This record gives sequence, C-alpha cells and structure tokens, in this order.
Amino acid sequence: MQPQATAKPTAQTAGASPLPVIWESPIFDYTGYATACRTAVLGLARSATPIRLLPSDLHSDECEGLKPADKQLLQSLTHADYTNGIGVCYEQPIRPGTTFDVFRAFRERHPNLHAYVGATKFETNNLPPAWVHACNAMDEVWVPSRFAQETFTRVGVAPEKLHIVPEAIDLSVFQPGTTRPLPIPNRRTFNFLSVFQWSVRKGMDVLLKGYRRAFQAQDDVSLTLRVYSGDGQSARAPLMQLLRELNWKEGRDPTIILLDSYLHADQMPALFAAADAFVLPTRGEGWGLPYMEAMAMGVPCIATRWGGSTEFMTDANSLLLDIDGLVEMDDPEFLHHNPHFRGHRWANPSAEHLAHLMQGLAANPQRAREIGARGRADLLQHWGPPRVAAAIAARLQALGAQPARRAHSSAATTTLLKDLPVTFQSAIFHFGGYAWRGRSDITSLHNAGVPVRAVDLTANTFYINQLSASELNAWRTLERRPVRKGVFVVHNVPVSNRGEAVFPKLRQRNPGYNAYVGFVATEVDGAPADWVAACGAMDETWTVSTFVRDALVRSGHDPQRVFAMRPGIDASLYNRALLEPLPIAGKRGFTFLSVFEWAHRKGWDVLLRAFFSAFSAADDVCLVLRAYDSHSGAALHARIQEFARTHGFDTGRLPQCIVLNEDLPTKDLPRLYAAADAFVLPSRGEGWAIPCMEAMAAGLPTIATNFGGQLDFMNADVSYLLDYKLTPVSTAGWNENENTVQYKGFNWAEPSVEHLTHILRNVFENRAAAASRGQAARAWIAREFTPETGANCMLPRLRALSAAAGGGRELAALRTALAAQNWPAAAELAVAARAAQPFSGDAYILAADCEVHAGHTAQALELYRAAALRGNGLAALRRVEALQESAGEVTASQAKQGSH
Repeated sequence: MQPQATAKPTAQTAGASPLPVIWESPIFDYTGYATACRTAVLGLARSATPIRLLPSDLHSDECEGLKPADKQLLQSLTHADYTNGIGVCYEQPIRPGTTFDVFRAFRERHPNLHAYVGATKFETNNLPPAWVHACNAMDEVWVPSRFAQETFTRVGVAPEKLHIVPEAIDLSVFQPGTTRPLPIPNRRTFNFLSVFQWSVRKGMDVLLKGYRRAFQAQDDVSLTLRVYSGDGQSARAPLMQLLRELNWKEGRDPTIILLDSYLHADQMPALFAAADAFVLPTRGEGWGLPYMEAMAMGVPCIATRWGGSTEFMTDANSLLLDIDGLVEMDDPEFLHHNPHFRGHRWANPSAEHLAHLMQGLAANPQRAREIGARGRADLLQHWGPPRVAAAIAARLQALGAQPARRAHSSAATTTLLKDLPVTFQSAIFHFGGYAWRGRSDITSLHNAGVPVRAVDLTANTFYINQLSASELNAWRTLERRPVRKGVFVVHNVPVSNRGEAVFPKLRQRNPGYNAYVGFVATEVDGAPADWVAACGAMDETWTVSTFVRDALVRSGHDPQRVFAMRPGIDASLYNRALLEPLPIAGKRGFTFLSVFEWAHRKGWDVLLRAFFSAFSAADDVCLVLRAYDSHSGAALHARIQEFARTHGFDTGRLPQCIVLNEDLPTKDLPRLYAAADAFVLPSRGEGWAIPCMEAMAAGLPTIATNFGGQLDFMNADVSYLLDYKLTPVSTAGWNENENTVQYKGFNWAEPSVEHLTHILRNVFENRAAAASRGQAARAWIAREFTPETGANCMLPRLRALSAAAGGGRELAALRTALAAQNWPAAAELAVAARAAQPFSGDAYILAADCEVHAGHTAQALELYRAAALRGNGLAALRRVEALQESAGEVTASQAKQGSH
C-alpha cells in the first residue's frame, strides 16, 4: 500500500492560520518609511496576523507622540519569537551612501523563511542599478504606486515580482472639526503650509519663486515652513542662504514663517489645522505622506503632477501642479550626498503655474475649503488603512498558499543570473583603456554569476606574457565557454579609422542573438554622424560615462537607447600602506605622478608649463611621467628640454622631471602610485580617465580637468578640479594620428595653465590638507566604485534586453512556421516578432520572406531595407538580389508569352 501524499508543512493550505510575518523596517522615527510601516504593522497585528517586529531605526523620540495603545502594541511585537514564516523587509534596498545590500542582509539574517518580500519606493524615473539587483533577488517586491511599478519594471525589475501595496496613515487622529489649530506667531489671514525635509528634491526653490511671483509683502498671506534637516540640525541656515541667493527682501516680498522646533506626531494635526492650504512642489515623491496628512485634515493641497503621489491625488481632490518636462538632476551638493541619483531625471515643477494656483486659493477661500473637503472625503473612502491591510493580506495569503519559494536565496539569485548569457567582445589582452574596461566589465559580470563568454579583439604578446598561469587560464576558460546566444556586447569604436562601420559588420558576423549592444567611448563633446549611424544598428548603446552618453545624444543618438555604465575597481589592490613603492631612479622630495599616452589630448604641454612655472630646481619636488610613446625615454627627455627652451624656461633651473616609458607589468601599477604623493592629469578630454580612478583608489590627492568622463567619480570634495575653457579641437589635436580624426569639428577643454600652477603649488605647500583629500577620495572610490559596480550597472539593461527579447519566442515560432510552410501563422507571427523586437534585423528579414510568399514585392523590399539598417545588410542584400532576379525571370516569361 502506497503512503498518502501530504501537503508540505511550509505551504499554507486553505483555511489554515496565516503564516507568521517577520517584519523589518523603521518604526520609531519620523521618516515616511516609519510612518507607513507603523500603520501597516498595527493593521496586521489587529487583524490577528502573527507578527514579529524588528525595528531597524535607532530613533525613539517619535514614540512620545504615539497613542499609548499603539506604542504598547508595537513594543510588544518586538518580543515575539517567530523564526519561520514570510519575511518582509520594508527599507531602501541599498543603504544610502554605501553599497550595502539591505535585502540580502535580511535574507542572510533570517535563512529558510517561506518567502522574502522587499518593500520600497523611489522618486525618479530610474533606479540605481544596485537597487534593481537587490529587488530581483527577492521573491516579491511591494511598491506603493503604479508610478513605481512602471519605473521598476522599465529599468529591469522582474515584472512578475512587483505588486502594489499602497501606504496610508492613521486617519482617526486627523479630526478637522475638533482639532485646535497650532498657534503660529505672525501668521496672516490666509496661511500656506509646507512640510518637508530639507532637500533640493522637495522643490524649496520652486516654492519660494512661485510664492514671490504670486504675492507681495502687503498681501495678507503667509507661508509657514515646517522644515527639518536629515541630520537633526535646524534648517534655518540653509533657508537663510537660499533667501540670500534669491535676493529676498523683507518689506518687499511676502511673509515667511519658519518652524524649526521639533513636533511630535500627535502635534501634526494641529499644525495642519492652522493652514488654509498645503503646498509642496516636489521634484519627485515615492508616495507623499504629508499630502495625505493635509488632506485628512481637509486642507486643500497643491502637489506636483508627477510621481507616486498621483496614485491618490487627482484633479478632483487636489490642485496638481504642471511640470516643464523632466530634467536630469544636476545639483552638485545633492549628488554628492546621493550619488545613486546620478544620471536620473525628475520633474521640473513650473513656478509660474504654482503662482497661479496659490493666487487662486488665496483669492477664493471658499473654493479652497471645498477642495479640501473633497480631498478628505476621497481619502476616507478609498485610501485609509483598510485598503493597505487588504492589499497586504492578499499578498500574504497568496505567498502562504504557494510552496516555499527558496531554501537558499543566493542560489535563487544565481539561477536568475544564469538566464542572462552574454558574449562580450573587447580588447582584453592589451594595455589600453578599452582593454582595461573590457576586462573590468567581463570580470564583474562573471563574478556576479552571469554566464559571460569573452572574445578578444586584439592581443598584445607582452601583456599575455606578464600574466600568471592561473590568470591566463581563467581568461582562456571564459573564452572557451560555449556560445549561448543571449546578449552580444561589443566594446570598440563604432567606425574604424578606415571608415568601416564596425558595429553593423560585427552584428552581421554574429547572427541570432536576442540583442546587440555597442559599447562606446569618446573624449570630445560630440560624435561623428557615421558613429551615430553605426550605433543605430545596435539595439542599444552603452557608454563608458555620462559625459560620453551626453556627447552621443548631442550628436543625434536616440536618448532612450543609450545608457552610461560605471566601472568599478578593487581599491584593496591600491592600499599604499601595504605596498612597497616602486623604485624610481632620480626621484626626490614631494612627487607628482602623471600616467598617460604621449598625445596632445592628454595635455602634457599644459602640465609641463604649469610644473616649470610652479617650481624650480631649488624646490624639493619632482614630476614622474609614466608616458606611453614609441620614442625612447631619452628621446622624450630631450623633447621636454626642447619644449622648455621654446617656452622661455631656463633649462638649467628646471625642477626634476623623470620619464618612465619602459614596459611596466600591470601588477606593478599600484606600486607606482604608492611611490607618489599626488597625481595630476590636465587632459583636454577623457572618456573615463582610468589613471585618475586608480590614483584616487590609492589615496593620492588627484588633480584633473573639470571636463570629461572623470566627473562621474571626481568632485571638489575628493579631488582638485582644474578650470578650463571649452574650445574647438585644434588641428594638432585631430590630425595627430589616424585615431584622432574623429575629433574634428568638436570641442574639448583647454585647461588653465595658471590655475594648474596654483593647484600644484597649493598641494605642495599644504600637504596635510592634500593628503586628507586623498584619503577622502580613497574612501569614496572604495565605497561607490566597487568591483561589483560594473555588473550592477549592466544587469538592469541585460534584464531589460532579455525581457524585450521575449520576442525571441515569437521569432523562434516564426522560424518554425516558415519551416513548416504554415503561411497564415507565419504572417501573424511576423507582426508579433517585429513588435517584440523592433531593432532585430532577423525579425524584419523573416517578415519580408512572408511578404515575398504573398506576392507583395514592394512591401518585402521595404522590410529588407529595414533589416539592412538593423545590421542584417548582407542577408538582406542576398534576398533582394534573389527577389529581383525572380522578378526579372517572371517579366521575361510574361514577355515571351505575350509574343505568342
């Protein structure tokens, strides 16, 4: 007799008690995350869901404003001892300012749970790549709005993982009829209120501009600002600075009231009761709880018509502020503290429309009250805690009813990455920047678990010979990997110096991949038209930096199909405290180092003029030039002497200058940096500037031009940025060799010799300050540009391309239908394949074949031409020739028949 099958003990059967929830999130602080989580957790607990609460915050002041019963219940949940069930981590997936994966750490702390949920939100049109990776490693991801769901899906989070779980507040504490308004000294008859944490994202500048445009000092209106700083400090100082920048004048401009004292949660209803309208022209919101709080008090709200808040705010219950499109965030201070926002876009709220909306409310208080009443009614009916409780209960029930999703989360993550095969073609065995980047990206993908196959475009015998046996074997293993036709990436120039379109040619030679990517670098502010055309033959273009991305877009590349990819570096290899400095004959005193190819673009002339101006032979200083050139070191030294004489320097009084141009094994490069005290590269243009990154990883104070790809990792806090003028590339620049002709007609930087002279002298004389900045640079690089960075940048696009290549299924089905001569099915699949893979030449080739069979010659020719534009030129040409030959035979046959 066979034993009966039984249900798995970890699966929740119908009618069974709900699985426990292990919930980790902020709870007791003043952030939006904590406010939303308190409401959710209290709802779960009061619906008899067993829950273990793990507060991730350290603040406790907020507890003072909670209802005693709520506070007691929350604290009791922290003592629960459930160890199995469904894990919910309601946090930012990556800890701000670090690369620490919060979701992964949660899984590792709580292994073998039934399922893992990550709950989060974001405020821009994009996500940091590391966020995408972290989200995809969870079983489900809860986001509060369709805005977030669409954004997360677009940038590569698996759509089947995403579920909308809205946020809410405890509406019972917001009672407009019985709440006594908070006394606000100097408030006027009509009082606008704004509540936010000080950040450029919140649109404080837009608020002040719109407010001043709408009113003057004599108007009976006031703007009360409840502003707090994320570090617990008063926001008064930054507000005063902003008012000075706007030339705000008391007696001319309207009244502003700042409330910067701490308010507990139970005081917020009174604050909103003191307002006649709430206004927050934010550039982006994940949800917008202050809007909800104002609406709950019946206060009319002005909010930006973009972001997560549009989930519950409409033209019927609020006043929505128009935006002047989306703009790329460019505030240096904000990006310094929030580097994961770099390259993202957010709303540009209209100050003019804001002024119009504020004037309308102040002029018609009755209308303001009506809007506020509609907002409160809509909130009570549709957006209270019951909606959140129902959404969470539905997801918990669905997860509980399924078998346990994962025993070991890392294995599940690896399985996901195994579905992203990549063929990466690049210079690998070489010393140049393309090869460095190719090795870096291939290694990062491989270490992340992506099945990447390496294809070397060129090989340098000396480079190969300096590799250890194990290093060479590792690369040969990646080269010998079997071909899996996922995404094909080629890192090369789009057009060769002989005028040959490289990208289309490589696409033709490597048919059948789901998607094709061209990886591009340039060092000037634009790209030739044939480069842009060659890039257009690929499904999308990746660039080595934001600078290069902007150059391509400026030259006509579709901005929706070009993405900047940041590389990483293993900073531990450049720890000078653990390295023996490379011996350098003749080195003396304070040592400046520069590493570059001897070319006009690298600014060696600017460097020499500045160094010879800043120092003399009497100074205990030297400049070491690690210069790549076909000339010998002696020849370069003679060239430097001649340069000095030509520019009026006394060659007998020149400071020490040492040229190193012999082959240096890659493993010794960190020792070269360890032998220096500072690094300098006054280049006229860089795609990325790898030596600057290496120098910063080594903790060297680093000097570079304030122009080029290096600005993705260099800023004034961690480096020395050199002034420049934007100038057309000179003949000496574009006509230097066959690889520089591409610069003709574009601009690059002309670094300031005077400013570089000043910086060199400043670093030399203020060594402690310079060393401190160098250490800050090392910490910055080690934190933000880890070896995982490259994969974290590429993975979202690889996932997006693979998802778009779902059309690969249609393409395979189309091929099957054609092989079976099932023409009706093939015609339908041809349409589906082109829709799913709009940049696939194969889809167009096969669609054209269907038109040929149907006798639609003109349509077939158009489709063949479209295929040629997508990189399938040779196959299209052969089919066109066959079609024309067939048409010619038919014409001849018809003519022959007509003669009879």
